[in-house]
Amino acid sequence: KEETLVELSHSKMGYVIYVDKEMYDIVKDDETDRIVAKNQGEGLPEVFMEITQILDKAPNAVAANIENQLKEEYPIVENRGQVSDPINGILIRATTGQEWDSKVAVYYLVDNTKGGTFVIKQQYFFEAAEGHGARFYHMLKEFQIVEEE
Repeated sequence: KEETLVELSHSKMGYVIYVDKEMYDIVKDDETDRIVAKNQGEGLPEVFMEITQILDKAPNAVAANIENQLKEEYPIVENRGQVSDPINGILIRATTGQEWDSKVAVYYLVDNTKGGTFVIKQQYFFEAAEGHGARFYHMLKEFQIVEEE
């Protein structure tokens, strides 16, 4: 357990999330919100959590596409199916190996309640699972879909 300074971030995509502002910056464009680690390790996989939305495909339809894409890049891909922790959605996890600097990609596919899917991608390196991975987990526990005004 650690005390963190978090800030509520509203997205025009229709969700809110608390972000640890000491450790991460938020970079938004028209289609993507990225929560990026302020301190990136040189020569290591980039550390970020990226949220996008597919408006017209349900999570199950999106899962097959993502799983196939991951199998082209990662030797280890696991579709863990429906999960409820830290969020309700489909979990797909991929890694390049078990070395300390192996790239890890974790996808949560969350029903946007309007026939589409929030695609939440977390990327870090294996040794950062207990640091960045845990922080992303706690941020994601606070992810809430909200009605756009």
